[in-house]
Amino acid sequence: MRLYQFLFTLLIFSILSSCSSNEAISEELLSEIDSENYFPLKTSENWTYNIEGLTKGRDSVWVEKDTLIEGNIHYKTQANNPNLGFFTNLIADGLLHKSKSKLILNGTISNVIPELAIPVEGLVLLDMKDPAGNVSYQTSGMTSFNNQDYIIEIAYIITSKTEDIIEDYNLNGTDYENIIKTSVTVNIAAIANTKIDGYEASIPILNPHDVITSNIYFAPGIGVINNETNTNYKLTNLDELNMEISIDKQVSEVVAQRISNYSK
Repeated sequence: MRLYQFLFTLLIFSILSSCSSNEAISEELLSEIDSENYFPLKTSENWTYNIEGLTKGRDSVWVEKDTLIEGNIHYKTQANNPNLGFFTNLIADGLLHKSKSKLILNGTISNVIPELAIPVEGLVLLDMKDPAGNVSYQTSGMTSFNNQDYIIEIAYIITSKTEDIIEDYNLNGTDYENIIKTSVTVNIAAIANTKIDGYEASIPILNPHDVITSNIYFAPGIGVINNETNTNYKLTNLDELNMEISIDKQVSEVVAQRISNYSK
């Protein structure tokens, strides 16, 4: 199966999976949400997170500076290195800006698969006016990288959506109100180009699959207070063809990124 067919399959899968009914939200709650700042953006704002997963630790994220791009103020974000949480990794060395009700990121999705980095432009992390169930952003593309003696070709679809509005939410003993839960999903298909008995061959090593499903929880006046990310994939056809690739053949991991401190 050629990569173009993979990408077509991905697109059909994405369209089908994104069809859902919108949940009705009361006008009173929408008014409250509209008046709140769900991700403060000023230089020196910083957030610290406890990371829970196979590797435990702490992540720090901060707004380094602001800059004017095409008449809009963009905020340069930085994070400690190495970073462990998906949200930290997503906005590290990125540019955030607000447009009406939206929080928008230009950055990179990396550390999904070693050597794979997917640039994202205009990724809507939050849309306060978007009903739960609506797709806020979707993009698709292809990229490739070398690994050992193979060229790995990747087809991907990145989707963000509003998942829920939670009026009462408790995290580590702290109560929050009017939490907006969003998600970012990265669906990937991959083939390895190689030679078998002198003939060129394209071997499917990953069928279209949601490799990353990440839920992000925004609290008014604070920003992201919780991020729960499931990374899951299993490469195929490697053992049967004696293919040696320096990528984990199987990954199944849940990483939680929970806020421990926020300061202005």
